[in-house]
Amino acid sequence: MKILIGSCGGLTGIYLARQYKKDNYLVGIDNNYKSTGKFFVDDFVIVPSFREKDYIDRVTEILLKYKIDVFIPTHSEEISIVSENKDKIEKIIKGKLLVCDIQTIRIFENKLNAYIEVNKKGIRCPRIIYNDADIKQFPVLLKPKIGSGSCGIIKINTIDEYNLYASNTSLFFTDYYDWDEYTVDCFFSRNFGLVDYYIRKRIKSIGGAVSITESAMEIDISREIRILENEFAFIGPVNFQFFYQGGEKIFFDFNLRFASGGLPLAVHSGLNIPNLLLQESMGIIYDKNININLSKMPMYRYYEELFD
Repeated sequence: MKILIGSCGGLTGIYLARQYKKDNYLVGIDNNYKSTGKFFVDDFVIVPSFREKDYIDRVTEILLKYKIDVFIPTHSEEISIVSENKDKIEKIIKGKLLVCDIQTIRIFENKLNAYIEVNKKGIRCPRIIYNDADIKQFPVLLKPKIGSGSCGIIKINTIDEYNLYASNTSLFFTDYYDWDEYTVDCFFSRNFGLVDYYIRKRIKSIGGAVSITESAMEIDISREIRILENEFAFIGPVNFQFFYQGGEKIFFDFNLRFASGGLPLAVHSGLNIPNLLLQESMGIIYDKNININLSKMPMYRYYEELFD
C-alpha cells in the first residue's frame, strides 16, 4: 500500500511511519527540510505550509505522482484544510479520507464554542469565566480560543494578571482544576460509529504530548462517549481529554486527530488505530470486536538522536 503522511516530522507522523514502514511504501510531506520524519519514510517531499493557498495543489500533485492509496494528515490545521478539499482529494486516492467533515471541525476547533456545545449535550466542561465578577478564586486558566495542544495556555494567579488579557477577544478564561488528567483514544467508522476507545492517565508531559502515561480503563466514561458518538459526526481517529477526581469528570479538550505522544499505549494494549484507519480507508473488512488488554500498563517515552 502507498501511504502519504502529512506533517511527518511531528510525534504522530514519526510514530505512524514506524508502524507502517515494514509492509507499505511511505511518502512523507512537511514544510521543513530538517523534518525528523524524513528518516522514517521512503520518499520525503517539501510542501508549502498548510496555511499557504498552494498547499492543496502541491499535495494533489504528490498524490498523483506516487499513486497514493491512503492519505493521513496529522496536524489539526492540516486536517481542517484537507477536510475542506475532501471531494477533490478522494477523486485521486484509492481509499477514503478518514477526517471529520468541516462542519464538525468548525465546532471543535474553537475551544470556547466546543465547551458551550458539549455542555448543552449534558457533558460537563470547564466553567467559563466571562468577566471578573465570575471569578470565584485564583488561579484561573487562560486559553486561546483556537490552538493546538497546550500552546498559549497560562495559569493566571491575580486580578492584575487577569486584566492584562481580559480585553483580548481571541482568548477566554475558565476555572482552574488541579485534578488528574486523562486522554481517551478513539476510532470512529464512517459507517457504524465508534469502534472502540482506550483511556489512559497523563502522568508526565512535554509540550502537551505525554512522555509517561498509564492505562486507566477502570474509569467509566460510557455515558459521555455515548453522547459524543450520538451527537457529533466523528470519523477516524479522535481523542478527548478530561479531568478526574473523586468520581467527577470534566472534559476539557476535543481533538479530531490522533493523540500526540500516548497513542502507542493504546496500540500496544490492543486498540490498533493506525491499522484500523488503513482497513477502513481501503474498505477492508475487519473485526469490530476489539480485544483490549484492561490491565494496568505504563508507557515511557524516550528520545533517540539521528544524524544527517
